[in-house]
Amino acid sequence: VPSVAEIREWEQIRATLGSLDLAGSADDSESDHRVAVLASECVREETLERREIEERDVDARLGEECLRKGDLAGSRRLLSSAAKRGHGRAMFIYGQMLQYGLGGNPDLEQGIAWYRRSDAAGGLLGTYGVTTALMRGLAAQMTGDGRAVLHSDMRETCRRIHPLLEQGALEGDWMCAHAVGFLYDFGYGCKVQDSVAVKCYEMAASQGHPLAAYNLGVMYAFGEGCDEDMEMSFKWYMVAAERCEPDSLCRVAH
Repeated sequence: VPSVAEIREWEQIRATLGSLDLAGSADDSESDHRVAVLASECVREETLERREIEERDVDARLGEECLRKGDLAGSRRLLSSAAKRGHGRAMFIYGQMLQYGLGGNPDLEQGIAWYRRSDAAGGLLGTYGVTTALMRGLAAQMTGDGRAVLHSDMRETCRRIHPLLEQGALEGDWMCAHAVGFLYDFGYGCKVQDSVAVKCYEMAASQGHPLAAYNLGVMYAFGEGCDEDMEMSFKWYMVAAERCEPDSLCRVAH
């Protein structure tokens, strides 16, 4: 049954087309028929488009839930489907799974490609993903205090998005919480503050974020931003391992 909005839109289309000179119309009834058919097609296409968007959004939401629970195969399948249909957040999370090898072999190039698509779609997390992935790539080629001379444009981007990510974290977004923790952990666009990084990672890890849980395991193992605590370290490694985070699986095994 058409909604009120669809009926009004149909009437608007009919009024617009009815004012045109429809060549070849034998009479008003034929003109009315053409208008009705065209309006029906418009309504049908809009309904299909709306349904497609709804299905895409459901895939994105379920993909995140699968990731929380450690179903990486299901998560990648659903997030890939949503990402390929233009869901900006799904693009970022799928890119992160590719970059870090969650549910498959690591693929930094493809991960960055999806970050770029998320960024182009206006996704804040996509901007974070592209910038930090590239900064880590540069940092890996530097020695000593090389982190301090990372590209100024990238540092400025991190400074710009930092408060926006923090706001998302305060609102309970687990992806933003992990992102803020990562920025404080590595000093991207801010001073290194390990204690703040630990709190942000805990916020994300408590919601099932596998990368945040692994990072917590590392920080507790080395006493970075917290007291050295091997029991807590093992606890968070296990949380990450239960979600098939590759590095934590190695740590737990040894």
